[in-house]
Amino acid sequence: ETATSAAASSSPAAGPSSATDFSDIARHGVVDIVGDDPYGRKVVVVSACKLPNNKTFNHTKFLAYLVHTLDQYVEQDYSLVYFHYGLNRNNKPPLSWLWSIYKLLDRKYKKNLKALYLVHPTNFIRLVYNLFKPAI
Repeated sequence: ETATSAAASSSPAAGPSSATDFSDIARHGVVDIVGDDPYGRKVVVVSACKLPNNKTFNHTKFLAYLVHTLDQYVEQDYSLVYFHYGLNRNNKPPLSWLWSIYKLLDRKYKKNLKALYLVHPTNFIRLVYNLFKPAI
């Protein structure tokens, strides 16, 4: 099951964001559920290269979509793979938006995150990761 199909359908059990239509966000394929890892944990993939231009992309709605998608899997152990390759000045989210993600994704999202893989990180991403690693 992909995040696109999971998020496009509505389920009353999914919470208040389930009534929102995320098809305009999901069509970009930035977030995907690609199956299970060798330990049976769902693998959530976030591909930065698929982020569209900042001028046309609704980052606030994307954040709601990300939360909606993660809410379906965070009650059990899961792994997150972040592909940083492909970001440029046209599609790189603002630092303030990244900070809002960090504040929004509370313990509920962190407690069952068993593996976080950063693929192709820049030196800045490595620095940020090392700073927040104890909190993650």
